[in-house]
Amino acid sequence: MRTMLPDKCTYCGYTAGLHHKDCTVSRDAETRQLRERQAPAPGKLMPTDGYGGSILLGTSDDDERMVRMLAAVAPLLPDMRPRDVCSFLTITGEPYSKSRPRFSKKTGHAYPVPEDVEAETRTGWEIKRYFPEPWTGNIALGCVFFRSSRHRVDVDNLLKHVADAGNGVAWQDDSQITAKYGIIELDREHPRTLLVVARHYSTLMR
Repeated sequence: MRTMLPDKCTYCGYTAGLHHKDCTVSRDAETRQLRERQAPAPGKLMPTDGYGGSILLGTSDDDERMVRMLAAVAPLLPDMRPRDVCSFLTITGEPYSKSRPRFSKKTGHAYPVPEDVEAETRTGWEIKRYFPEPWTGNIALGCVFFRSSRHRVDVDNLLKHVADAGNGVAWQDDSQITAKYGIIELDREHPRTLLVVARHYSTLMR
């Protein structure tokens, strides 16, 4: 009588079928293969499967960068991260730097620069796609700005643009942002902005 040997897991060698449910190697490999098959062209957005937001899957480096940024800007988040706790998204195109305040010679009051208003409206519409309604409470904001040139800009002005664009969209007011993290990088071919928005646990409650 011929003895039939049980199949072994194709990933870790465990004798429990081809894909036993406890094989973390199998799950990780299958998840990676699925993401590679479903990944859109660079610059396209799709939902993530673990954090509830949206993330650019054009390069794995962007995935890893945003996860590391989340750990830096909001280290006290729980392990489970549903959509109402954090969100990842990417805005393609040249990151916009907010202009310095301009003041009227007649009144001495600051007035909005038309280019700033237009840029904030565009960015606001991109952000609104992933926020059904503005969040309340403390918020952490992390951004990596990939610019197409070495022209010097202030990272604070880049962050201010995003913070103002999210007013009434991702948060009610940018005064809720009690943690900020900004980095400028160079990418001549694919300028973009990586955004991480998360709940921020602070003793200064908003």
